[in-house]
Amino acid sequence: MLDIEPIVGGTSRLTSGLAATLTMTGSSVVENTNIYLPTGTVALHATGAAGDVSVGGRIDVSGTEHLLYDVPIFTDGGQISLTSDLHDITVAAGAALVVAAQPGGGNAGTLSVSASNGGFSAPDNTMSGQGGAGGANGNFILDVKTVPNDSVVAIDKALDEGGFTQSRNFRIRNVVDSAAHTITVGNATALNYTLSSDIGDILATGTINASGPQGGTINLISAGECHTGQRVHPERGRYTRLQRPPAKAEPSPRSRFGKERDAHFTSSGQRAPGRYSVRFPDHTVRGR
Repeated sequence: MLDIEPIVGGTSRLTSGLAATLTMTGSSVVENTNIYLPTGTVALHATGAAGDVSVGGRIDVSGTEHLLYDVPIFTDGGQISLTSDLHDITVAAGAALVVAAQPGGGNAGTLSVSASNGGFSAPDNTMSGQGGAGGANGNFILDVKTVPNDSVVAIDKALDEGGFTQSRNFRIRNVVDSAAHTITVGNATALNYTLSSDIGDILATGTINASGPQGGTINLISAGECHTGQRVHPERGRYTRLQRPPAKAEPSPRSRFGKERDAHFTSSGQRAPGRYSVRFPDHTVRGR
């Protein structure tokens, strides 16, 4: 077990230097101190049979601002990678995962979470990925066995609040409720949004907004069915709808999208339209 704790009465001192890399591996990893690596890379990796990665401190790889002949120069945010081979990844209330840029400029970085045999939980206000002026916001990658309540709604809410609106890529390998067999997505804002479910259906109940200067992309990829409610707006951008194999009876558009939910997909752009796709196995039907 790797337990990273603050020194009682100790003080931190940050010296010059950028883009350092720190990798820590243990059967389980507990991080309760503050780690600052400007524009750097921090990786925590748990390898044990019940090996959690637990973050209760602050991991900060945010960008920096420097003056070059009185001209401000900005560096981008770095990367944080949390990996548990066989169990869960948890972020405690009051902790902080920061890949943001400075407000004056620079791109935000990437937060990557991988727990292919476990889950991930992080309260609101623990993840920060805001880009600087004129820069791109943060990227988020999630690969887990399950998500709480078979829903990414809470995760998307935390990411929206934290500014991770450049790209999101979710892979959900299994479901908690085998009877319902469904992953739910609600409101989300990201220029490029992908949600894939290895097992089960996807139910969209809110607005996924991929609007941007040139339009974004929305991809829902399911091993089962994708239910997207009554309102789907392909006129806001090009789209692809992939259906079940033709060997089965083709459902009507009303039954395919359902009438009990209200989903809204936006991938519009000022200079070029975006793309929206809903994927089922095998058979492809292309829209405009």
